[in-house]
Amino acid sequence: MSMWSSLEPDATSVEPGSNANVRLRLRNTGDTVEEYRLTIAGEASGWARIEPQTLRLYPGAEDTAQIIFSPPRTPDVEAGPRPFGVRIVPQEHPHTAEVVEGRVTVGPFAQVHAELVPRTVRGRFRGRGNVVVDNLGNRPLTAAFSGRNNGDTFTAETVPAAVQPAPGRAGFAEVELRPERVNWFGSVKQHSFTITVGAPGSEQPGELTGTWIQPPVVPRWALSLVAALVAVAVVLVALWFRHDPGVTSQATEKAAAVASALPSPSLSAAPSPSPQAPSPSASAGGGGGGGQPAPSKKAPAPKSNADAPRTLRSQANSLPFLDVFQGRPDDGTKVTTAGWSAETTGKNQWWTVRHYDDGTVALSPGNAPNSVLNSKKEDDTVQIWSVDPEELRKGTLPTNERWKLVKQPDGSVQIVSAENGKCLTDMTTGDAPVKVLGCAPFNDNNHVFMNWKFGSTP
Repeated sequence: MSMWSSLEPDATSVEPGSNANVRLRLRNTGDTVEEYRLTIAGEASGWARIEPQTLRLYPGAEDTAQIIFSPPRTPDVEAGPRPFGVRIVPQEHPHTAEVVEGRVTVGPFAQVHAELVPRTVRGRFRGRGNVVVDNLGNRPLTAAFSGRNNGDTFTAETVPAAVQPAPGRAGFAEVELRPERVNWFGSVKQHSFTITVGAPGSEQPGELTGTWIQPPVVPRWALSLVAALVAVAVVLVALWFRHDPGVTSQATEKAAAVASALPSPSLSAAPSPSPQAPSPSASAGGGGGGGQPAPSKKAPAPKSNADAPRTLRSQANSLPFLDVFQGRPDDGTKVTTAGWSAETTGKNQWWTVRHYDDGTVALSPGNAPNSVLNSKKEDDTVQIWSVDPEELRKGTLPTNERWKLVKQPDGSVQIVSAENGKCLTDMTTGDAPVKVLGCAPFNDNNHVFMNWKFGSTP
């Protein structure tokens, strides 16, 4: 060996977002001038550096280099110990290279982001929403939920009561709201509720506030309609019983007068049978072709590969409709979900499905029939984009503009991108665009965000 090396200290710890230093001592024990190249090895090499990266030493000389650890404060670097090494390669004698090893421990930190999706839910007999918890820390955590109603007579529960997302992952829980009494008649009621999210070791527990809109089972207009129909029925019955048509019968007198005018019956020969009418077939084609020729059948017109326009309704939460934002027909207009617009912004909630031979489809909005549903490759959000009408008819579109409809056990479909196999997902809030995310199986809690049903209007 032509060198001697040592780490001081050989074990250290560092907090995410800060720095920690370890000193490398290196001595040239050979009899020639040597230049040593220094590199970091191991998992820590992505967030560690060594300064300087080369040392030039005379025989018997010694020098030092600093190893600086700077782990980012993100979930990418999980808490815990990690071995590392410094590889020392003499340029004159590379076959004598060696690795000096040490250990660095990354400290833990907790950071949680929670969101209620959506903030406003609707339902007559119960309300349903979801809590999404993102673990932004570098260690696993347990997030527990508790719900309360803000003075109203209903219960707010989460299923499950706690989730354990890994670092950089999200956990989901369903919020279920149940009233003590069903709102059968009257006006629409609004209830406010709060979901508290607590995670040990994180900041103060977060409180998520939402609103439950509970329409009556029998709306006011239905009561008015029933009352009006009952009133009309009462009037018609009263008129029926008060009306006297004054019907008299003269059938007996007429029958007697006719009987007296007829002669007495006598025997007569049986009437000869009447000649049979010619059959339709004989008159049509027999004997010399005098009949009219049968009309020829027209060949059936080829079927169009486009369905009639229909709406697409998400099965998540308040069942919103797939919607071209504000009915704009321009390229790049984002696609969102919204309540029924009653066509106040055009037919931007109606979609035409075009089927192709390879099993894929294209989805064209009613407000821009020469545009299609397009998933942006850079961020997986969804927009509309105009296409050549001939390519739209033939199906020679890019894969990010074609989709597959995968039927689900409840009759809904998953709309799967032919580009990357991801599913059209409704997990938006406000005016944010829908996205394509990894498809969830039908028995997963997240499948409702990816299930859609074709229909007409509400």
